[in-house]
Amino acid sequence: MKKILLINIALYMSGFISAQNTVSTYPTLTANNGSSITTFELVVNQAIEISSFEAVFSSSTNKEIYYRSGGVSTPLNTTNGWVLHETVINPTSNGTALPANVPLTNSLILQPGTYGFWINSPSGGQRYMTYNASLQSSFTDGTITINVGVGFGYGCTSTSPCGTRAFVGSVTYNPLASVPNNAGVTSIDSPAAFCAGLETVKATIRNFGTNQITSVMVNWSVNGTVQTPVSYTQTLDTLNGLGSQSAQVTLGTLTFQSGVTDTIVVWTSMPNNQVDTVTSNDTAIAWLQPALEGNFTI
Repeated sequence: MKKILLINIALYMSGFISAQNTVSTYPTLTANNGSSITTFELVVNQAIEISSFEAVFSSSTNKEIYYRSGGVSTPLNTTNGWVLHETVINPTSNGTALPANVPLTNSLILQPGTYGFWINSPSGGQRYMTYNASLQSSFTDGTITINVGVGFGYGCTSTSPCGTRAFVGSVTYNPLASVPNNAGVTSIDSPAAFCAGLETVKATIRNFGTNQITSVMVNWSVNGTVQTPVSYTQTLDTLNGLGSQSAQVTLGTLTFQSGVTDTIVVWTSMPNNQVDTVTSNDTAIAWLQPALEGNFTI
């Protein structure tokens, strides 16, 4: 007897890109060894906000992110100036060779200076490249520089560092430019998981500048067709201000067709009715497709 199983499912497809900068040591450096610790130096030339790291780790276990003002110094412990910023719970591994995302729930804001970073895998599985003098040791985009190898890459918590290790991974950040009027889009929030039909489109904007923003245009397009922009006139406070730096904005509605992927682009312009001179954080892009619904025979 042939058995027929009917299953009701809904599959949702989406993708998202926001304007951020990434400096990576991969694929120039590739993981060939492993333990529980890697360190590297990060030189910061302007204020930044770190949103995530990438690192190579062979198992999806907790990752502890430590940093230290002044650079890398042993021993690797809190009495030597190392600060535990966050424990990232069970980030997904990409195996023993490919870097995997380690997202920060609480972004890390750094002022210009030199910092040490220590990524700790208490359960092991942290991967790195054994350093030698023939390897590239410095990676930069002009705003931040990752330094690895001698003097920067260690693997022990003792006063006598064991081995010289090269960090394999990346740092992703937003520049916090010291300009007065600088707005940007940090995410396209809605719709999330959804079915075909009429849906509301929402995005989150943020003040990245040194002035409070009391007006900004929020523009958007669908598949290249520009939609009616929204004028946002509530106050967006500055970094460390008492008010909120960000706000969610309702842009409008859109009818999504089953099986069709729509490209939605959202960008800001004219904060405080002034030209935004920093455009690297203005725009976010999402690719959205409704869930596949119905009863299916297997």
